[in-house]
Amino acid sequence: MLRMNSKGNKARGYVVTIIDMFSIIIAFYFSIMTKNDGLKTFSVNIEYKDALIIILLLYFVISRSYMKVGKNIFKRGYVIEFLVVFRSQALTMMGWFCYLFITKQGSNYSRFVFIIFFTVATITVYVARCYFKLFTFIMLKNSKSRRNCTIITVKARAEEIITKIGDENDWDINISGIVIIDEDMTGKSICGVYVCGNSETVCDSVMYQAVDEVFINIPYEYRVKLEDIILIFEKMGILVNLNIDIYNMDVKNKTIDRFSGYNVVSFATNIYDFRSVLMKRIIDIIGSIVGLLIMLIAIIFVAPAIKLESKGPVFFSQRRVGKNGRIFNIYKLRSMYIDAEDRKEELMDQNEMHGLMFKMKDDPRITKVGKFIRKTSIDELPQFLNILNGDMSLVGTRPPTVDEFNQYEAKHRRRLSIKPGLTGLWQVSGRNQINDFDDVVKYDLEYIDNWSVGLDIKLLLKTLAVVVTRTGN
Repeated sequence: MLRMNSKGNKARGYVVTIIDMFSIIIAFYFSIMTKNDGLKTFSVNIEYKDALIIILLLYFVISRSYMKVGKNIFKRGYVIEFLVVFRSQALTMMGWFCYLFITKQGSNYSRFVFIIFFTVATITVYVARCYFKLFTFIMLKNSKSRRNCTIITVKARAEEIITKIGDENDWDINISGIVIIDEDMTGKSICGVYVCGNSETVCDSVMYQAVDEVFINIPYEYRVKLEDIILIFEKMGILVNLNIDIYNMDVKNKTIDRFSGYNVVSFATNIYDFRSVLMKRIIDIIGSIVGLLIMLIAIIFVAPAIKLESKGPVFFSQRRVGKNGRIFNIYKLRSMYIDAEDRKEELMDQNEMHGLMFKMKDDPRITKVGKFIRKTSIDELPQFLNILNGDMSLVGTRPPTVDEFNQYEAKHRRRLSIKPGLTGLWQVSGRNQINDFDDVVKYDLEYIDNWSVGLDIKLLLKTLAVVVTRTGN
């Protein structure tokens, strides 16, 4: 489970620093050009270039170590933001003055250049930050990456918590519901937030909803078995933010963090590094583009065969359950007759899989063309659309159907704590020999607990070998 609160803030801090440094480069060029005749003098005077490098280094050190420009950037108003920018630029100018004094290069720059640079740098950095905040606000308000959070609290604190989260401007948090444990208010609303449960249905109210994390904020004197609740959520793969003292519990990862102005302890099976998750997404995008190009070539030959053998569309879509309960439509090339779903019930007694999956060696619903495209994994190619869209990843866990998901126990839900994948650990571990759903879960949890970019690359290479040798299908 990726903890996006502190990690995301850190990443945005780096983005702000990069934006600031580009703005400073523009201001520096502009100040030199106003003094000299365009870029003619600037292009041949290496001292100017050295000065620019020094300025950028000074600003980076000051902004990252002292000013911490990314911290609370979305909570600052326009006036406070301008004062923060003004102070950081003033400190950078002071550092530049010291450098010029020590190196005796002050005579190369007039006071006019200093004034122009400071003025333009302050304005450009300030404007760039304002646009960045506006852009981030618009993107996050409509982004799939927003964290769905359910609040668990008492009635007296509910309104205060909802208001405070709103005031903190944590725009990547979406309050998806609230559970009131000291009074049954199920079905009502508090400050526009739906009350989805009570003390008796705390875990059930989250189990089948699209929830990424929960925030528990209850009075210290309120007697409730928090250990049991936290362990159940942890078993589901849902991140828990607790607004009380640290408990000595047997949970794999506990981190002290901030959640919309509250000090919390976050419990999760795994907390992944933001840079690794970003790298995984980059690999997904590149891989999906390549996969879609392969799909376009394959469709030229496969689509006519699918249409000629049986009635129905070339593509097949089905509702599946993705990361933390999100529903999405998975895409495949149709490998079955169009009445396959209707005929599934009559074949359930021939299911070779123990547990919450259906598997049949000689499934009569599969067409002749379907057998070929399944054997060669060609039917999976349209899933690169799901990967490019962000619903899936190249490597992950198998996305269950909605019917399967509705039969899950808490221990099964943790396999949905990451994005589902086109391939995964169990798919390259001889899936023909796996006949128990619990074994599938075991492989999925092993992947989740040991995930790294290196493991993804290793599994992708193994998948290519499986497809080429046609083993494990």
